[in-house]
Amino acid sequence: MQQPRVLEPTSAHLPGNISKIRVLLALEEALVEGERLRICDVGCVGPRPFNLWEPLFELYPDRFRLSGLDLFGIEGARSLAAAHGWTVDLRTGSALTIERSFPGERFDVVVSTGVLPVVRDWRRVLASAMEVLSPGGRLLITSPARSYPEPLRLRARRAAARTVSRLPGQAHRWYRGVHADEFQRAAVDAGYRVRQWARCNLALVKTVQNAAQAPNRNEVMRRWWALEDTSSGRERPNEVPTSSPSSSSTCKRSE
Repeated sequence: MQQPRVLEPTSAHLPGNISKIRVLLALEEALVEGERLRICDVGCVGPRPFNLWEPLFELYPDRFRLSGLDLFGIEGARSLAAAHGWTVDLRTGSALTIERSFPGERFDVVVSTGVLPVVRDWRRVLASAMEVLSPGGRLLITSPARSYPEPLRLRARRAAARTVSRLPGQAHRWYRGVHADEFQRAAVDAGYRVRQWARCNLALVKTVQNAAQAPNRNEVMRRWWALEDTSSGRERPNEVPTSSPSSSSTCKRSE
């Protein structure tokens, strides 16, 4: 298989987990096959704003118009975008009510990475994304899964955070992974067709990448992607066996 351009050596940093790499590849495929895309990133700030978009801004700056939404950190993200010369429409708002932040607007693609576990009523995120998607538009989404056992200390910490999240003003502290079958049922109920589902290793690769020196971090992701791509054998493209999975999914709004 020919290596996608976003995985070629560039000055841009690659995202730090394979589920985001899958989203990045899906975005590249969409960008090269049609007209200029209107894209909305729900939960766009995160620990490192624009880490998903940096390779695309470098390779395809004229192929998409990016909008972003998050509850916190929008001003810092705006400053970062301005420093790089990226044109991005960023707004403060909730993933539960995307349509309120972008009234009357429609997007060809909605992207959400790692948002579902921090939203108690995560099914409303799927419904809200549907409200702003154009007919035939795509929802690209990743989420840490609940299909594997977590260490006891981590389970206790997250249970405590869920308790705190019920206090006024603390809803953002909620955290619970989403079961694969639970998500797929909810996506269908919301009106999507699930086009692709993949389980991807997350914890191990992030540990290795974070330990690598800066010039080598992209190479860690390229080599791991090549390993997954080879081990899957292209026989089961919707499921790659791993020990510590997160999940990525491509859903399409019914036309």
